[in-house]
Amino acid sequence: MITDAVRERIVTCSDLTLLNDWLDRAGTVERAEDLFSTGPGSPAAEPTPQDRQPRS
Repeated sequence: MITDAVRERIVTCSDLTLLNDWLDRAGTVERAEDLFSTGPGSPAAEPTPQDRQPRS
């Protein structure tokens, strides 16, 4: 189960590279929130403002 905040972050992201990174990591994280964590080899945690643009 994912939180509303995680769902919102994913569905409002319009950066295809970032979405692809999250998809790649989805099979290796224990919790959905861990998709956004930073660390060695992890993609950036915070999307840029343009990532948050609503999809049209």
